[in-house]
Amino acid sequence: MDIAVDTSSQEVVDTFTTGAGEVKYFRWCSKEGSDQKLALVEFTDYGAIPAAMRLNNTVLGESTIK
Repeated sequence: MDIAVDTSSQEVVDTFTTGAGEVKYFRWCSKEGSDQKLALVEFTDYGAIPAAMRLNNTVLGESTIK
């Protein structure tokens, strides 16, 4: 997902924990040659994935989750 640069790691984890399930792993990522800030989120339970997908198009800070 593309994240606003001022969004904290804790905000991302809290959003996905509340909306989908317990977060097992989180890290910031970027694409070479791009200034986008991306987040990689892994859950402790495979069943959290459908709930996380339902967060698509919801707002996190100043960004829209995609």
